Amino acid sequence: MKKERHTLVHVILAGIIMLLLGNITLKILHQKENFIPKVKTHISTVLQIDTADINVDANIMNELGADEIEFIEIISNIEDDLKVIKFPDSCEEYNTTRKIADYISRNK
Repeated sequence: MKKERHTLVHVILAGIIMLLLGNITLKILHQKENFIPKVKTHISTVLQIDTADINVDANIMNELGADEIEFIEIISNIEDDLKVIKFPDSCEEYNTTRKIADYISRNK
C-alpha cells in the first residue's frame, strides 16, 4: 500500500511537471506568433504591399522584392518600434518574417 501511494505521488508530480513544461512551450510559441503581425506591418509599410500577401517564410529581398536599402529600413523600423536589441550587421540570416520574429522573441 505504501509503495502504491509513493508511485501515485510520482505519477501526479510527473503530470504536473509535464503540464508546466507544456504551458511554458505554449507561451514561447505564443510570443513568437505575436511578433509576426508586427513584422508584417513593417514590411508592408516599406514595400507598400498588403500584409495578407506576405508569406512568413518568403525571402524579403528575393521573393518580396525589397532592395538593400528597403531591407535596412524594415530592420531599422522594427528595432525602433519594438525596442529590440540591435540586429547583427550581417542580417542575411534574418531574411524572412518568421526568422525576424524568432530573433525578436529571443532578444527582446
